[in-house]
Amino acid sequence: MHEENDLAIRNRAYAIWEAEGRPEGQHESHWHRALKELGLVSPAEQPEGTTVYEPRPDRSPLTR
Repeated sequence: MHEENDLAIRNRAYAIWEAEGRPEGQHESHWHRALKELGLVSPAEQPEGTTVYEPRPDRSPLTR
C-alpha cells in the first residue's frame, strides 16, 4: 500500500509540474498539492490516533 501511495503521489505531482510549465524549485508544493488532491494528508494535518502516509525522504516526488 505504501508503494502504491508513493507512486500515485509522484505521478500526480509530476502531472502538476508538467501542467504548470515545468517550473524549477516547486517540488514540495507539487507534492503537497498531490497529497491533498489524492485525499492523503501530511502528518501535521492528520487527526491523532489515525494512520498517515509519510513520503519517503529518499525519493523525490518527480523521480520516475
